[in-house]
Amino acid sequence: MRHQLPWFLLLGTLLLAKRLPRRRQLITWGNSSCWKDGDWRVYELCCFPIPNTFAGQVEVEEEGFPGFSVGRRSSTGVFPSCWLGKNFNESDCCRPKGSFFKMDVRSLPPPVAHLFNGCQAASWQSFLFKLRITGGVMWAVNARILNWFYDFDFGKRKARQSFQHWSIPTRKCPIGYALMRILEHYLTFLTLDKLLPSEPFEVLEKAEAELKPFGGLFAAVGISWHQLQYIRLLYSLQNRHFSGEPQRPLAAAPAVEWHEGATGLDLGASQGVDAEMMLRQGLQVLAVEGNAVALQYFRERMAKETSPIASALTMVHAATGGCSVPALVEFQVDDHHAEKSFIFDARKDTPLVDATMTRVPQKSCGALYRQFVKHSAVYVKIDLEGTDLECLGSLLRNGTSGWELPRFVSIEVPPSGDVILDGMSKRWENELLGSISGSYCHAKLCRQHLYNLRWIPGLDLVSRYGWGASGPFGDHAVDWRRGESWAPVRQVLNEVLAASIIARMSHEWFDLHLRRC
Repeated sequence: MRHQLPWFLLLGTLLLAKRLPRRRQLITWGNSSCWKDGDWRVYELCCFPIPNTFAGQVEVEEEGFPGFSVGRRSSTGVFPSCWLGKNFNESDCCRPKGSFFKMDVRSLPPPVAHLFNGCQAASWQSFLFKLRITGGVMWAVNARILNWFYDFDFGKRKARQSFQHWSIPTRKCPIGYALMRILEHYLTFLTLDKLLPSEPFEVLEKAEAELKPFGGLFAAVGISWHQLQYIRLLYSLQNRHFSGEPQRPLAAAPAVEWHEGATGLDLGASQGVDAEMMLRQGLQVLAVEGNAVALQYFRERMAKETSPIASALTMVHAATGGCSVPALVEFQVDDHHAEKSFIFDARKDTPLVDATMTRVPQKSCGALYRQFVKHSAVYVKIDLEGTDLECLGSLLRNGTSGWELPRFVSIEVPPSGDVILDGMSKRWENELLGSISGSYCHAKLCRQHLYNLRWIPGLDLVSRYGWGASGPFGDHAVDWRRGESWAPVRQVLNEVLAASIIARMSHEWFDLHLRRC
């Protein structure tokens, strides 16, 4: 028998639903009528400033995209036009009526309105546009383009002068000014300060609380509060090392609650920055690396550690991947940059000019998991320069062997010019989906540039040389479009092509984070 709610209860339920708070849209970027609802051609891709691009006419053939016209009015090749109608162009869609975004400050609660007071000025609009479009790494945008976006030059002038000469009133746009102060220090080696300035973080912590009803900081500006906490700790770790002062103070690690004895694995640990970040967030950690030089740097750093975190670390010198055969493999390490290393296969690899070749033990990822994990790991980071899927497959085979699969896993998305854009993307996607089917259902596609490169006066853009990191993980990992929200795996994989085109244009690359079903 079907039971129906009394009419008064049903009416009460409907009225209550109307009163429940809904997430409100704080900022409207560009002209939403330029795109179909749910179209995969995202604002970040369509509006990314491209070198040699001019307002309203973008017809540049980019190297490496055969048959792909970056001309966004064209639909040649594999990438269709961004715009729905012939009457639209970049200026109409990305900066309609001279504004990158619109927001009705008058309708906001006073504390939120204060955060964005003055942010609609042209200079602040341009700053926040670049912040959102590049995920925080604003010198990824070609600074010579002087058309429809304002020129903030991070790279061609001396960095300190660049910040001092921005004509931005410090009392306007408090949220933008706080972000600028943090990025000024973090993205450049202007100083080796012990810690990033605290005042901007205090502003942004309050901003995160006030912006919760609107989706938090990420929904507003394209960078999350957990990302800011993470780079604060990363900055202090890096500068402790570069200063040569092992007892320098460190920023607090982002607060995460794990069960007692929770374990993380860093497979392809390099010099151990990701492993150390896991340790400082309370995990027991297994770090595996075939590069003996990089692993020795990590050992020496941990030997100077005065906190108890070193006791929660296990290091294994081994090459790892999909199998344990042969038992020994050739491992090549660059003599100039010790973080550059890989398993050498004479059948397909070209030797580096100046490199040391050693024989190291090889163990499959699954065998390491069974040996060191009692029942299940919280997180496994896989970064094995081309054999990530084989390693993941080896881990997944543990699911039929009495071990529970790790709750979170991350792998590197193949470089954009290597697999994704040469017609093989479906092969990679199908192999991944075949491996994780029924095991991992949720995903995030996460930018990596922010945690790995800095700009140094006189040297231009440089790698962090073994001091790079993979960013927040688990529920704190930040998807390039959704922030900390998870999405179905297939939906996220449909965006890999768009993300890879952005990677080509902006020195970006991505990790794919997975969550167990």
